[in-house]
Amino acid sequence: MSSFVRWLQDTLANETGDEVRDLRVDPPIPDRPLNEPAAHGDSILTVDWSNGGGEPRHRRLVLRRPSITEAGNADVLSREANTLAGIGVAGTVPIPRVLGVEPGSDLIGTPFVLVEHINGHTFIDGSSMRMTEWASALSAEQQMRLHNSAMDALVGIHRIDWRNRHGFLLDGLDLERLLDRRLRELHHRYRAVTAGATIPVTDAALRIVLDRRPEIFVREPVLVWGRAHVGNMIFGKRHTCVAVTNWVSATIGAPEIDLAHWLVHDAAVRESVDASQRDRWPDRSATVSDYQLRAGRTLVNLDYFELIEELALATELIETQHGAGSDAVTAATTENNPAVRLIAQRLGL
Repeated sequence: MSSFVRWLQDTLANETGDEVRDLRVDPPIPDRPLNEPAAHGDSILTVDWSNGGGEPRHRRLVLRRPSITEAGNADVLSREANTLAGIGVAGTVPIPRVLGVEPGSDLIGTPFVLVEHINGHTFIDGSSMRMTEWASALSAEQQMRLHNSAMDALVGIHRIDWRNRHGFLLDGLDLERLLDRRLRELHHRYRAVTAGATIPVTDAALRIVLDRRPEIFVREPVLVWGRAHVGNMIFGKRHTCVAVTNWVSATIGAPEIDLAHWLVHDAAVRESVDASQRDRWPDRSATVSDYQLRAGRTLVNLDYFELIEELALATELIETQHGAGSDAVTAATTENNPAVRLIAQRLGL
């Protein structure tokens, strides 16, 4: 029996309050790999066992390991697990339940979190930023029901009193310094990815983001999801949200951060669908109005946070295409970057 299976056996026994016998995990998770890098990303595990009465039990679980970009931050999954635990206590937003957390690397060579697997459908293919076949086949009425459910979930996140269980997301900083840190990290990543190349559109975006920072204040802080979009939700048979996923970027800050992420990724996805599909999904104006009505708040400086998200997405896509610091990064090679095009439209370039 591997170390992971023993850990899982104890975890399931504590959760169920019953014996766990003859535990089988597919695919098998080996002990800490020797002389080879640990695996990254998520794996779906099929788990079978017998309880104390000999009755068969079956579960599907998700083993969450740091992605390649998160591998240098051993704390990222523990933060995500603690964020989910606090939301679970609130009980107002559908999330995957956390079964266990292993912050060290002794068992399988990397920290991990084990959460329940949620059956359902996804709206976006994350690798291509295109609508899935399931989503494309939905009627206009079904897509609107899905949108309404997704927006209810986002508003529900922002209504959670973060001071009760999510104060740790401040990292000991006040709200203004937390925003400053995010901009420093974006600035550093952008410079590392572009390696000094002159890209007029994104260079202009960075200058504006930094120049406008002194006029931006966080007035009504909320629990920020950080990856707010239907692409990070799971939907059930009735086209309603059954789970909000991907909490690694959760923080405390302005609600505009989440709305900006939502709108920018909506805009990027809209570029990849035909006109008939675009007409089925609320545009920017309708989405902003819908959120403000449901949340009972007015969004401020949303365009500023949208520009931040567009620059962040552009940087991510450049890195995905060329890697960090590649000599191949030029203004010409970024012309087909959808986020660069969004910035150019916004700035009239």
